[in-house]
Amino acid sequence: MRSVSSVLIALGLLATFKPADAIFRPGYGGGGHRPPSSYHHGGGEEDCKTSSSAPATTTATTPSTTTVKPAPKCPAGWETLFRAPTEANGNRSPYCMKILFSETPILIESGQSRCQAENSNAVMTMMEGEGERAFVATQLYNTLTSWGRKSGAIAVDGVRVRNCVSKDRAVLDGPDCGPTKSYALTNQNTNPNFFFNNWAQNEPSANAWTYDIEECNQFAIDSKNINRTARFNDFYCKMDVAPNDPTNTVYWNFGVLCGMYQQ
Repeated sequence: MRSVSSVLIALGLLATFKPADAIFRPGYGGGGHRPPSSYHHGGGEEDCKTSSSAPATTTATTPSTTTVKPAPKCPAGWETLFRAPTEANGNRSPYCMKILFSETPILIESGQSRCQAENSNAVMTMMEGEGERAFVATQLYNTLTSWGRKSGAIAVDGVRVRNCVSKDRAVLDGPDCGPTKSYALTNQNTNPNFFFNNWAQNEPSANAWTYDIEECNQFAIDSKNINRTARFNDFYCKMDVAPNDPTNTVYWNFGVLCGMYQQ
């Protein structure tokens, strides 16, 4: 896989990611010095006398045994991502994440069932921070490149709240339906603050088309717009391409982001 930095150079557009990597090295204790032995040099009878003192009693001790519980490990094929445990993510870590890719665009509303078909504990999920965004953006960019594509998206969690499902622009543009209030996460396993504050430029737009309103959410790589790449865009739940711009692959969902805590 290319490194995140090489992806950013290739795109020329992605914002700087700041994944936090920590390397822990075990400590190694130095050995001590043996205390010097004492030797009694002398002669005569005193050297052969036996001490009348009783020998010290030695009590054998059994070393205590501490059972170390192994750290949770994600299944093969899933990325292990360490989160800061908070009330918003259930105070749990690490988190397992995987993108299920599809060369043909999919409906966002099918994402949940696709994840659970992959693993019964998995759900369609959302990123929680820069490290997770870097992982997903790199995976998406590399996969699109391998297919000869420069732009594309994947389905992620996030649904429009009921009071913001409307074709009335006064409602949609009002204070109760702004970027941090118009959406909620379906699966309560992720802190939503990162999502709420990383919308693409001019999003969420809440566009409507005939019978459908943009009520779902996608994460895209946009090779032509730095303000929209590696960010979130609200999109139609029941459409695989944008009806008003069907040939623009930046709106095509080439898979779904799945996640779960290891059981």
